[in-house]
Amino acid sequence: MKKKRSPVLLVLTIAVFVAAAGAVWFVWDHFTPTRERMAPGSYFGTDGEDRFGIVTENGTSKTAGKRFDGEDYLPVSVVGEGICPSLFYDEAEEELIITTPTTMESFDLDERYDIIRTDGEETFISRAFVEKYAEAEWLDFAEPDRLVVKTVFAYPLQDTAKDAVVRYRAGIKSPIITDLPAGTAVRNLDADAEGKLLGSKIEGWTHVLTEDGYRGYVQDEYLAENVYMKEDTHEYTEEPYSHILLDGPVSMVFHQTTSGEANDALAVTAGGMEGVNVIAPTWFFLENENGEMSSLASASYVRTAHEMGLSVWAVANDFDGAVNSASSTAAVLKSSAARSRIISDIFMNLLMVGADGICLDFEKVNAETAPYYLEFIREMSVMARNSGIVLSICCYVPTYTKYLGRAEMARVADYVITMCYDEHNAGSEKAGPVASLPFVKKGIEDTLAEVPGEQTIAALPFYTRLWTTGENGSVKSRAMGLRETAAYIADNGMSVTKDEKSGLPYAMRKGVDGTYEIWQENAETLADKLAVVREEKIAGAAYWKLELAEDSVWGLLSGFISGGELTVSVSGNSAG
Repeated sequence: MKKKRSPVLLVLTIAVFVAAAGAVWFVWDHFTPTRERMAPGSYFGTDGEDRFGIVTENGTSKTAGKRFDGEDYLPVSVVGEGICPSLFYDEAEEELIITTPTTMESFDLDERYDIIRTDGEETFISRAFVEKYAEAEWLDFAEPDRLVVKTVFAYPLQDTAKDAVVRYRAGIKSPIITDLPAGTAVRNLDADAEGKLLGSKIEGWTHVLTEDGYRGYVQDEYLAENVYMKEDTHEYTEEPYSHILLDGPVSMVFHQTTSGEANDALAVTAGGMEGVNVIAPTWFFLENENGEMSSLASASYVRTAHEMGLSVWAVANDFDGAVNSASSTAAVLKSSAARSRIISDIFMNLLMVGADGICLDFEKVNAETAPYYLEFIREMSVMARNSGIVLSICCYVPTYTKYLGRAEMARVADYVITMCYDEHNAGSEKAGPVASLPFVKKGIEDTLAEVPGEQTIAALPFYTRLWTTGENGSVKSRAMGLRETAAYIADNGMSVTKDEKSGLPYAMRKGVDGTYEIWQENAETLADKLAVVREEKIAGAAYWKLELAEDSVWGLLSGFISGGELTVSVSGNSAG
Protein backbone atom coordinates (compact mmCIF):
# COMPACT_ATOMS: atom_id res chain seq x y z
CA MET A 1 0.00 0.00 0.00
CA LYS A 2 1.46 3.38 -1.06
CA LYS A 3 2.14 5.75 1.77
CA LYS A 4 0.36 9.10 1.45
CA ARG A 5 2.55 12.26 1.45
CA SER A 6 1.69 14.52 4.33
CA PRO A 7 0.23 17.89 3.18
CA VAL A 8 1.94 19.59 6.15
CA LEU A 9 5.34 18.31 5.02
CA LEU A 10 4.67 19.55 1.49
CA VAL A 11 3.80 23.01 2.74
CA LEU A 12 6.92 23.10 4.91
CA THR A 13 9.07 22.02 1.97
CA ILE A 14 7.64 24.75 -0.21
CA ALA A 15 8.10 27.31 2.57
CA VAL A 16 11.73 26.32 3.03
CA PHE A 17 12.28 26.51 -0.71
CA VAL A 18 10.69 29.97 -0.92
CA ALA A 19 12.70 31.17 2.07
CA ALA A 20 15.93 29.87 0.57
CA ALA A 21 15.13 31.46 -2.76
CA GLY A 22 14.35 34.71 -0.97
CA ALA A 23 17.65 34.58 0.89
CA VAL A 24 19.52 33.97 -2.34
CA TRP A 25 17.68 36.83 -3.99
CA PHE A 26 18.41 39.10 -1.01
CA VAL A 27 22.13 38.30 -1.15
CA TRP A 28 22.22 38.75 -4.93
CA ASP A 29 20.22 41.95 -4.80
CA HIS A 30 22.29 43.53 -2.04
CA PHE A 31 25.79 42.29 -2.72
CA THR A 32 26.04 41.85 -6.50
CA PRO A 33 27.29 44.95 -8.36
CA THR A 34 24.87 46.30 -10.92
CA ARG A 35 25.89 46.28 -14.58
CA GLU A 36 23.43 49.04 -15.39
CA ARG A 37 25.07 51.81 -17.41
CA MET A 38 24.21 55.48 -17.54
CA ALA A 39 23.89 56.79 -21.09
CA PRO A 40 26.78 59.19 -21.82
CA GLY A 41 24.35 61.73 -23.25
CA SER A 42 22.41 61.78 -19.99
CA TYR A 43 25.58 62.00 -17.92
CA PHE A 44 26.97 64.99 -19.83
CA GLY A 45 23.58 66.60 -20.45
CA THR A 46 23.98 66.53 -24.20
CA ASP A 47 20.54 65.13 -25.03
CA GLY A 48 19.54 68.04 -27.22
CA GLU A 49 20.33 69.68 -30.52
CA ASP A 50 23.65 71.54 -30.79
CA ARG A 51 24.60 70.67 -27.19
CA PHE A 52 27.96 69.63 -25.75
CA GLY A 53 28.95 68.65 -22.21
CA ILE A 54 31.30 70.72 -20.06
CA VAL A 55 33.61 69.40 -17.35
CA THR A 56 35.57 71.84 -15.16
CA GLU A 57 37.56 71.50 -11.95
CA ASN A 58 34.27 72.07 -10.11
CA GLY A 59 32.61 69.05 -11.74
CA THR A 60 30.36 68.17 -14.65
CA SER A 61 28.19 71.14 -15.52
CA LYS A 62 24.46 70.60 -15.14
CA THR A 63 23.99 73.06 -17.98
CA ALA A 64 25.50 71.97 -21.29
CA GLY A 65 27.19 74.27 -23.75
CA LYS A 66 25.41 75.22 -26.94
CA ARG A 67 26.36 75.94 -30.53
CA PHE A 68 25.02 79.03 -32.24
CA ASP A 69 25.72 79.32 -35.98
CA GLY A 70 28.30 76.55 -35.62
CA GLU A 71 30.27 78.33 -32.86
CA ASP A 72 30.69 77.04 -29.28
CA TYR A 73 29.15 79.04 -26.46
CA LEU A 74 29.48 78.33 -22.73
CA PRO A 75 26.95 79.05 -19.96
CA VAL A 76 27.93 82.31 -18.26
CA SER A 77 27.45 80.74 -14.82
CA VAL A 78 29.93 77.96 -15.61
CA VAL A 79 32.53 80.39 -16.95
CA GLY A 80 32.37 82.59 -13.85
CA GLU A 81 32.50 79.75 -11.34
CA GLY A 82 34.81 77.19 -12.88
CA ILE A 83 36.73 78.52 -15.86
CA CYS A 84 37.46 82.25 -15.73
CA PRO A 85 36.25 84.00 -12.54
CA SER A 86 37.83 87.25 -13.73
CA LEU A 87 35.10 87.42 -16.38
CA PHE A 88 31.90 88.88 -14.94
CA TYR A 89 28.65 89.29 -16.84
CA ASP A 90 26.06 91.64 -15.36
CA GLU A 91 22.83 90.59 -17.01
CA ALA A 92 20.78 93.49 -15.58
CA GLU A 93 23.18 96.13 -16.91
CA GLU A 94 24.13 94.06 -19.98
CA GLU A 95 27.77 94.65 -19.20
CA LEU A 96 30.73 92.30 -19.50
CA ILE A 97 33.73 93.11 -17.29
CA ILE A 98 37.17 91.54 -17.43
CA THR A 99 39.56 92.15 -14.53
CA THR A 100 43.23 91.27 -14.47
CA PRO A 101 45.59 91.90 -11.55
CA THR A 102 46.21 95.44 -12.79
CA THR A 103 43.49 96.33 -15.30
CA MET A 104 39.73 96.35 -15.75
CA GLU A 105 38.00 96.37 -19.12
CA SER A 106 34.28 96.74 -19.84
CA PHE A 107 32.56 95.64 -23.05
CA ASP A 108 29.45 97.24 -24.54
CA LEU A 109 27.44 94.21 -25.57
CA ASP A 110 25.01 96.18 -27.70
CA GLU A 111 27.85 96.51 -30.19
CA ARG A 112 29.27 93.00 -29.66
CA TYR A 113 26.33 90.64 -30.17
CA ASP A 114 28.66 87.78 -31.04
CA ILE A 115 30.03 87.61 -27.47
CA ILE A 116 26.76 86.93 -25.64
CA ARG A 117 23.88 84.76 -26.91
CA THR A 118 20.73 83.42 -25.26
CA ASP A 119 18.29 80.62 -25.98
CA GLY A 120 15.54 82.31 -23.97
CA GLU A 121 16.35 80.44 -20.78
CA GLU A 122 20.13 80.49 -20.37
CA THR A 123 22.77 83.09 -21.22
CA PHE A 124 25.89 81.92 -23.04
CA ILE A 125 29.26 83.49 -23.79
CA SER A 126 31.52 82.84 -26.75
CA ARG A 127 34.12 80.14 -26.08
CA ALA A 128 36.54 81.90 -28.42
CA PHE A 129 36.21 85.06 -26.31
CA VAL A 130 36.72 83.20 -23.01
CA GLU A 131 39.83 81.44 -24.34
CA LYS A 132 41.52 84.84 -24.69
CA TYR A 133 41.31 85.43 -20.94
CA ALA A 134 41.06 82.06 -19.18
CA GLU A 135 44.18 80.36 -17.84
CA ALA A 136 43.08 76.94 -19.06
CA GLU A 137 43.73 73.95 -21.28
CA TRP A 138 40.82 73.05 -23.58
CA LEU A 139 40.28 69.37 -24.47
CA ASP A 140 37.54 68.28 -26.88
CA PHE A 141 36.08 64.76 -27.01
CA ALA A 142 33.38 63.12 -29.12
CA GLU A 143 30.59 60.56 -28.65
CA PRO A 144 29.16 62.43 -26.95
CA ASP A 145 30.53 65.89 -27.71
CA ARG A 146 32.10 67.29 -24.56
CA LEU A 147 34.67 69.83 -23.47
CA VAL A 148 37.08 69.27 -20.59
CA VAL A 149 38.55 72.51 -19.24
CA LYS A 150 41.66 72.11 -17.09
CA THR A 151 42.57 75.04 -14.86
CA VAL A 152 44.72 73.06 -12.40
CA PHE A 153 48.05 71.90 -13.76
CA ALA A 154 49.56 70.02 -10.82
CA TYR A 155 47.46 67.22 -9.37
CA PRO A 156 47.56 63.72 -7.80
CA LEU A 157 47.17 60.65 -10.02
CA GLN A 158 46.49 57.01 -9.25
CA ASP A 159 46.65 54.01 -11.59
CA THR A 160 44.12 51.23 -11.85
CA ALA A 161 45.63 47.93 -10.68
CA LYS A 162 43.15 45.91 -12.76
CA ASP A 163 40.21 46.46 -15.05
CA ALA A 164 37.69 48.67 -13.26
CA VAL A 165 34.56 50.72 -13.76
CA VAL A 166 33.69 54.25 -12.71
CA ARG A 167 30.29 54.53 -11.03
CA TYR A 168 28.13 57.63 -10.85
CA ARG A 169 27.95 57.45 -7.05
CA ALA A 170 29.91 55.56 -4.40
CA GLY A 171 28.08 52.24 -4.27
CA ILE A 172 27.90 48.98 -6.19
CA LYS A 173 24.28 49.66 -7.10
CA SER A 174 25.10 52.99 -8.71
CA PRO A 175 25.17 52.90 -12.54
CA ILE A 176 28.43 52.65 -14.47
CA ILE A 177 29.50 55.73 -16.40
CA THR A 178 32.72 54.45 -18.02
CA ASP A 179 35.27 51.60 -18.04
CA LEU A 180 38.91 51.78 -16.96
CA PRO A 181 41.38 49.23 -18.34
CA ALA A 182 44.18 48.16 -16.00
CA GLY A 183 47.01 50.71 -15.88
CA THR A 184 44.80 53.73 -16.60
CA ALA A 185 45.83 56.89 -14.74
CA VAL A 186 42.99 58.86 -13.12
CA ARG A 187 42.93 62.05 -11.07
CA ASN A 188 42.46 61.29 -7.37
CA LEU A 189 39.97 63.93 -6.20
CA ASP A 190 40.20 62.70 -2.61
CA ALA A 191 43.82 63.87 -2.30
CA ASP A 192 45.19 67.39 -1.91
CA ALA A 193 47.84 69.09 -4.04
CA GLU A 194 50.56 67.19 -2.15
CA GLY A 195 48.88 63.80 -2.53
CA LYS A 196 47.62 63.66 1.07
CA LEU A 197 44.18 62.07 1.46
CA LEU A 198 41.38 64.40 2.52
CA GLY A 199 38.96 63.74 5.36
CA SER A 200 36.01 63.80 2.95
CA LYS A 201 36.95 60.47 1.33
CA ILE A 202 34.22 57.79 1.38
CA GLU A 203 35.40 54.54 2.92
CA GLY A 204 36.11 51.90 0.28
CA TRP A 205 35.73 54.31 -2.64
CA THR A 206 37.87 56.92 -4.37
CA HIS A 207 36.49 59.96 -6.17
CA VAL A 208 38.21 60.17 -9.57
CA LEU A 209 38.29 62.19 -12.77
CA THR A 210 39.30 60.54 -16.02
CA GLU A 211 41.32 62.25 -18.71
CA ASP A 212 38.27 62.35 -20.98
CA GLY A 213 35.97 63.95 -18.43
CA TYR A 214 34.15 61.22 -16.51
CA ARG A 215 33.90 62.10 -12.84
CA GLY A 216 32.72 59.38 -10.45
CA TYR A 217 33.82 56.66 -8.01
CA VAL A 218 36.05 53.60 -8.20
CA GLN A 219 36.31 50.92 -5.53
CA ASP A 220 39.63 51.17 -3.71
CA GLU A 221 40.48 47.53 -4.35
CA TYR A 222 40.80 48.25 -8.09
CA LEU A 223 43.39 51.02 -7.60
CA ALA A 224 47.14 50.77 -7.06
CA GLU A 225 48.20 51.96 -3.60
CA ASN A 226 50.63 54.61 -4.83
CA VAL A 227 49.33 58.16 -5.33
CA TYR A 228 51.77 60.27 -7.34
CA MET A 229 51.88 63.86 -8.54
CA LYS A 230 51.80 65.09 -12.11
CA GLU A 231 52.59 68.62 -13.26
CA ASP A 232 51.57 69.59 -16.77
CA THR A 233 53.77 71.89 -18.79
CA HIS A 234 51.66 74.94 -19.46
CA GLU A 235 52.42 78.27 -21.04
CA TYR A 236 50.80 80.91 -18.88
CA THR A 237 49.14 83.78 -20.67
CA GLU A 238 47.51 85.50 -17.70
CA GLU A 239 49.40 87.95 -15.51
CA PRO A 240 49.76 86.26 -12.11
CA TYR A 241 48.12 87.76 -9.04
CA SER A 242 50.64 89.06 -6.55
CA HIS A 243 49.93 89.59 -2.85
CA ILE A 244 51.23 92.13 -0.37
CA LEU A 245 51.97 90.09 2.74
CA LEU A 246 53.65 91.19 5.95
CA ASP A 247 56.89 89.62 7.12
CA GLY A 248 56.08 87.68 10.27
CA PRO A 249 52.72 87.38 12.07
CA VAL A 250 49.97 89.92 11.59
CA SER A 251 48.69 91.27 14.92
CA MET A 252 45.91 93.72 14.11
CA VAL A 253 43.57 95.59 16.42
CA PHE A 254 40.35 97.20 15.23
CA HIS A 255 39.82 100.77 16.44
CA GLN A 256 36.19 101.87 16.34
CA THR A 257 36.38 105.53 15.39
CA THR A 258 33.12 107.42 14.95
CA SER A 259 34.38 111.02 14.99
CA GLY A 260 37.36 113.25 14.35
CA GLU A 261 37.85 113.47 18.11
CA ALA A 262 38.36 109.69 18.28
CA ASN A 263 41.04 109.99 15.58
CA ASP A 264 42.79 112.76 17.49
CA ALA A 265 42.82 110.67 20.68
CA LEU A 266 44.74 107.75 19.15
CA ALA A 267 47.92 108.34 21.17
CA VAL A 268 45.92 108.28 24.40
CA THR A 269 43.57 105.43 23.45
CA ALA A 270 46.47 103.25 22.35
CA GLY A 271 48.75 104.30 25.17
CA GLY A 272 50.44 101.21 26.65
CA MET A 273 49.40 99.03 23.69
CA GLU A 274 52.03 96.46 22.73
CA GLY A 275 52.32 93.44 20.46
CA VAL A 276 50.33 95.05 17.62
CA ASN A 277 51.68 95.92 14.18
CA VAL A 278 48.47 96.93 12.37
CA ILE A 279 45.65 99.20 13.51
CA ALA A 280 42.33 99.25 11.64
CA PRO A 281 40.23 102.39 12.23
CA THR A 282 36.59 102.32 11.11
CA TRP A 283 36.69 105.21 8.62
CA PHE A 284 34.32 104.58 5.71
CA PHE A 285 30.53 104.13 6.01
CA LEU A 286 27.90 103.47 3.33
CA GLU A 287 25.46 106.38 3.25
CA ASN A 288 23.11 105.59 0.35
CA GLU A 289 22.40 103.18 -2.48
CA ASN A 290 24.31 105.35 -4.97
CA GLY A 291 27.56 104.23 -3.40
CA GLU A 292 28.36 107.40 -1.48
CA MET A 293 30.49 106.70 1.60
CA SER A 294 31.27 109.11 4.41
CA SER A 295 34.92 109.30 5.48
CA LEU A 296 36.83 109.90 8.69
CA ALA A 297 40.22 109.42 7.02
CA SER A 298 42.88 111.43 8.83
CA ALA A 299 46.46 112.18 7.84
CA SER A 300 47.38 113.08 11.44
CA TYR A 301 46.04 109.69 12.61
CA VAL A 302 48.24 107.93 10.06
CA ARG A 303 51.29 109.95 11.12
CA THR A 304 50.70 109.11 14.79
CA ALA A 305 50.18 105.42 14.00
CA HIS A 306 53.34 105.29 11.88
CA GLU A 307 55.30 106.93 14.70
CA MET A 308 54.02 104.11 16.94
CA GLY A 309 55.30 101.53 14.44
CA LEU A 310 51.80 100.65 13.19
CA SER A 311 50.47 100.14 9.68
CA VAL A 312 46.99 101.58 9.10
CA TRP A 313 44.38 99.41 7.35
CA ALA A 314 41.22 101.51 7.20
CA VAL A 315 37.87 99.71 7.56
CA ALA A 316 34.94 100.28 5.18
CA ASN A 317 31.60 98.83 6.27
CA ASP A 318 28.01 98.68 5.06
CA PHE A 319 26.17 98.95 8.39
CA ASP A 320 27.33 102.01 10.38
CA GLY A 321 26.22 104.59 7.84
CA ALA A 322 22.78 105.90 6.91
CA VAL A 323 21.78 102.62 5.24
CA ASN A 324 21.94 99.27 7.02
CA SER A 325 20.18 96.45 5.18
CA ALA A 326 20.83 93.56 2.82
CA SER A 327 18.66 95.25 0.18
CA SER A 328 20.71 98.47 0.27
CA THR A 329 23.99 96.58 0.05
CA ALA A 330 22.58 94.56 -2.86
CA ALA A 331 21.51 97.72 -4.69
CA VAL A 332 25.00 99.17 -4.34
CA LEU A 333 26.92 96.06 -5.35
CA LYS A 334 24.69 95.38 -8.35
CA SER A 335 25.44 98.82 -9.79
CA SER A 336 28.75 99.18 -11.63
CA ALA A 337 28.52 102.95 -11.18
CA ALA A 338 28.07 102.61 -7.41
CA ARG A 339 30.94 100.13 -7.13
CA SER A 340 33.16 102.49 -9.12
CA ARG A 341 32.22 105.44 -6.91
CA ILE A 342 33.05 103.57 -3.71
CA ILE A 343 36.42 102.39 -5.00
CA SER A 344 37.36 105.80 -6.38
CA ASP A 345 36.39 107.69 -3.21
CA ILE A 346 38.04 105.24 -0.81
CA PHE A 347 41.35 105.13 -2.63
CA MET A 348 41.43 108.88 -3.13
CA ASN A 349 41.16 109.25 0.66
CA LEU A 350 43.62 106.44 1.44
CA LEU A 351 46.29 107.87 -0.82
CA MET A 352 45.66 111.41 0.41
CA VAL A 353 46.24 110.51 4.08
CA GLY A 354 48.97 107.91 3.46
CA ALA A 355 47.16 104.83 4.80
CA ASP A 356 48.65 101.40 4.16
CA GLY A 357 45.61 99.20 3.61
CA ILE A 358 41.86 98.84 3.24
CA CYS A 359 39.75 96.30 5.11
CA LEU A 360 36.31 95.54 3.64
CA ASP A 361 33.73 94.63 6.28
CA PHE A 362 30.50 94.25 4.31
CA GLU A 363 28.26 92.14 6.56
CA LYS A 364 24.95 92.55 4.72
CA VAL A 365 25.97 90.40 1.75
CA ASN A 366 23.59 87.46 1.22
CA ALA A 367 23.89 84.48 -1.13
CA GLU A 368 22.17 86.30 -3.99
CA THR A 369 24.48 89.29 -3.73
CA ALA A 370 27.70 87.30 -3.22
CA PRO A 371 28.72 87.17 -6.95
CA TYR A 372 28.47 90.96 -7.13
CA TYR A 373 30.49 91.30 -3.93
CA LEU A 374 33.24 89.17 -5.46
CA GLU A 375 33.22 91.37 -8.54
CA PHE A 376 33.47 94.43 -6.26
CA ILE A 377 36.51 92.86 -4.57
CA ARG A 378 38.09 92.04 -7.94
CA GLU A 379 37.62 95.62 -9.11
CA MET A 380 38.94 97.00 -5.83
CA SER A 381 41.96 94.68 -6.02
CA VAL A 382 43.04 96.31 -9.28
CA MET A 383 43.21 99.72 -7.62
CA ALA A 384 44.81 98.29 -4.47
CA ARG A 385 47.55 96.46 -6.37
CA ASN A 386 48.32 99.47 -8.57
CA SER A 387 48.47 101.69 -5.47
CA GLY A 388 50.53 99.37 -3.26
CA ILE A 389 47.63 99.20 -0.76
CA VAL A 390 46.96 96.02 1.25
CA LEU A 391 43.45 94.64 0.62
CA SER A 392 41.86 92.48 3.32
CA ILE A 393 38.32 91.12 3.53
CA CYS A 394 36.38 90.43 6.75
CA CYS A 395 34.00 87.44 6.77
CA TYR A 396 32.10 85.65 9.47
CA VAL A 397 33.02 81.98 9.84
CA PRO A 398 32.12 79.70 6.90
CA THR A 399 29.46 77.96 9.01
CA TYR A 400 27.37 81.12 8.59
CA THR A 401 28.61 82.31 5.18
CA LYS A 402 29.53 79.35 2.97
CA TYR A 403 28.33 81.25 -0.10
CA LEU A 404 30.89 84.06 0.02
CA GLY A 405 33.52 82.50 -2.27
CA ARG A 406 36.62 82.77 -0.10
CA ALA A 407 38.87 81.02 -2.62
CA GLU A 408 38.19 83.79 -5.13
CA MET A 409 38.71 86.42 -2.43
CA ALA A 410 42.11 84.92 -1.65
CA ARG A 411 43.02 84.77 -5.33
CA VAL A 412 42.62 88.51 -5.85
CA ALA A 413 42.95 90.08 -2.37
CA ASP A 414 45.83 89.90 0.11
CA TYR A 415 44.19 88.64 3.31
CA VAL A 416 40.91 87.01 4.33
CA ILE A 417 39.99 87.78 7.93
CA THR A 418 37.71 85.21 9.56
CA MET A 419 35.72 86.79 12.37
CA CYS A 420 35.73 83.96 14.90
CA TYR A 421 33.11 85.48 17.17
CA ASP A 422 29.37 85.97 17.61
CA GLU A 423 28.88 82.24 18.05
CA HIS A 424 26.04 83.58 20.24
CA ASN A 425 25.00 87.16 19.59
CA ALA A 426 22.46 89.76 20.68
CA GLY A 427 19.72 87.99 18.74
CA SER A 428 20.40 84.49 20.09
CA GLU A 429 17.50 82.73 21.79
CA LYS A 430 19.84 80.82 24.08
CA ALA A 431 22.72 81.99 26.27
CA GLY A 432 26.19 80.83 25.28
CA PRO A 433 29.79 81.83 24.54
CA VAL A 434 30.77 84.47 22.02
CA ALA A 435 33.77 82.48 20.83
CA SER A 436 34.29 79.03 22.31
CA LEU A 437 37.62 77.36 21.58
CA PRO A 438 36.04 74.66 19.32
CA PHE A 439 34.15 77.38 17.43
CA VAL A 440 37.36 79.32 16.77
CA LYS A 441 39.26 76.20 15.72
CA LYS A 442 36.52 75.10 13.31
CA GLY A 443 36.27 78.61 11.86
CA ILE A 444 39.97 78.60 11.05
CA GLU A 445 40.00 75.05 9.67
CA ASP A 446 36.96 75.69 7.47
CA THR A 447 38.58 78.85 6.12
CA LEU A 448 41.79 76.97 5.34
CA ALA A 449 39.79 74.64 3.09
CA GLU A 450 39.51 77.63 0.71
CA VAL A 451 42.21 80.13 1.68
CA PRO A 452 46.00 79.60 1.90
CA GLY A 453 47.33 79.80 5.45
CA GLU A 454 49.64 82.71 4.66
CA GLN A 455 46.57 84.77 3.69
CA THR A 456 44.32 83.75 6.60
CA ILE A 457 43.84 85.95 9.68
CA ALA A 458 41.64 84.93 12.63
CA ALA A 459 39.76 87.78 14.29
CA LEU A 460 39.26 87.18 18.04
CA PRO A 461 37.11 89.01 20.61
CA PHE A 462 38.15 91.43 23.33
CA TYR A 463 34.58 91.08 24.65
CA THR A 464 31.94 88.67 25.85
CA ARG A 465 28.27 88.90 26.83
CA LEU A 466 26.40 89.08 30.10
CA TRP A 467 23.32 86.93 29.64
CA THR A 468 20.07 87.23 31.56
CA THR A 469 17.57 84.38 31.28
CA GLY A 470 14.20 85.19 32.84
CA GLU A 471 11.92 82.78 34.66
CA ASN A 472 9.75 82.65 31.54
CA GLY A 473 12.73 81.60 29.40
CA SER A 474 13.26 85.00 27.78
CA VAL A 475 16.90 85.77 26.94
CA LYS A 476 18.66 89.09 26.67
CA SER A 477 22.31 90.11 26.73
CA ARG A 478 24.74 92.97 26.51
CA ALA A 479 28.35 93.07 25.34
CA MET A 480 31.09 93.65 27.92
CA GLY A 481 34.79 94.32 27.41
CA LEU A 482 37.49 92.30 29.14
CA ARG A 483 38.05 94.79 31.97
CA GLU A 484 34.33 95.34 32.59
CA THR A 485 33.68 91.58 32.63
CA ALA A 486 36.35 90.93 35.27
CA ALA A 487 35.02 93.79 37.40
CA TYR A 488 31.42 92.54 37.15
CA ILE A 489 32.39 89.04 38.23
CA ALA A 490 34.39 90.38 41.19
CA ASP A 491 31.78 92.96 42.27
CA ASN A 492 29.02 90.35 42.29
CA GLY A 493 31.05 87.68 44.08
CA MET A 494 30.57 85.20 41.25
CA SER A 495 32.53 81.96 41.42
CA VAL A 496 34.24 80.95 38.18
CA THR A 497 34.62 77.39 36.92
CA LYS A 498 36.09 75.97 33.74
CA ASP A 499 33.46 75.03 31.16
CA GLU A 500 35.06 72.05 29.43
CA LYS A 501 32.79 72.21 26.37
CA SER A 502 33.63 75.80 25.46
CA GLY A 503 37.13 75.90 26.95
CA LEU A 504 36.17 79.14 28.74
CA PRO A 505 35.74 80.26 32.36
CA TYR A 506 32.04 80.23 33.27
CA ALA A 507 30.31 82.34 35.92
CA MET A 508 26.67 82.24 37.00
CA ARG A 509 24.47 83.85 39.66
CA LYS A 510 20.79 84.12 40.47
CA GLY A 511 19.15 87.55 40.57
CA VAL A 512 15.75 89.20 40.74
CA ASP A 513 15.53 89.26 36.93
CA GLY A 514 16.52 85.61 36.49
CA THR A 515 19.79 83.78 35.91
CA TYR A 516 22.91 85.74 34.98
CA GLU A 517 25.63 83.93 32.98
CA ILE A 518 29.03 84.83 31.56
CA TRP A 519 31.35 82.77 29.41
CA GLN A 520 34.39 84.87 30.15
CA GLU A 521 36.97 86.09 27.67
CA ASN A 522 40.28 87.24 29.12
CA ALA A 523 44.01 87.13 28.46
CA GLU A 524 44.19 83.42 29.31
CA THR A 525 41.44 82.46 26.85
CA LEU A 526 43.06 84.69 24.22
CA ALA A 527 46.33 82.80 24.76
CA ASP A 528 44.52 79.51 24.10
CA LYS A 529 43.14 80.88 20.83
CA LEU A 530 46.47 82.31 19.74
CA ALA A 531 47.93 78.86 20.33
CA VAL A 532 45.42 77.55 17.75
CA VAL A 533 46.49 80.32 15.35
CA ARG A 534 50.06 79.12 15.68
CA GLU A 535 49.15 75.45 15.39
CA GLU A 536 47.26 76.10 12.17
CA LYS A 537 50.20 78.15 10.82
CA ILE A 538 48.04 81.02 9.57
CA ALA A 539 49.12 84.59 8.89
CA GLY A 540 48.08 86.02 12.23
CA ALA A 541 45.28 87.39 14.37
CA ALA A 542 43.06 90.46 14.69
CA TYR A 543 41.14 91.69 17.75
CA TRP A 544 37.81 93.47 18.15
CA LYS A 545 38.30 96.04 19.52
CA LEU A 546 40.97 98.33 21.04
CA GLU A 547 38.63 100.04 23.48
CA LEU A 548 37.54 96.73 25.07
CA ALA A 549 41.01 95.37 25.88
CA GLU A 550 42.65 95.02 29.28
CA ASP A 551 46.30 95.67 30.06
CA SER A 552 47.12 91.97 30.51
CA VAL A 553 46.68 91.21 26.80
CA TRP A 554 49.52 93.43 25.59
CA GLY A 555 52.33 91.35 27.04
CA LEU A 556 50.68 88.26 25.59
CA LEU A 557 50.51 89.85 22.13
CA SER A 558 54.16 90.86 22.38
CA GLY A 559 55.03 87.20 22.83
CA PHE A 560 52.77 86.25 19.93
CA ILE A 561 54.17 88.73 17.44
CA SER A 562 57.79 88.00 18.38
CA GLY A 563 57.37 84.23 18.19
CA GLY A 564 57.91 83.89 21.93
CA GLU A 565 55.89 82.13 24.61
CA LEU A 566 52.18 82.85 24.94
CA THR A 567 52.30 83.83 28.62
CA VAL A 568 50.07 86.17 30.62
CA SER A 569 51.92 88.26 33.17
CA VAL A 570 48.92 90.06 34.68
CA SER A 571 45.72 88.07 35.17
CA GLY A 572 42.10 89.12 35.18
CA ASN A 573 39.45 87.10 37.06
CA SER A 574 39.46 83.59 35.67
CA ALA A 575 39.07 79.97 36.49
CA GLY A 576 42.76 79.76 37.22
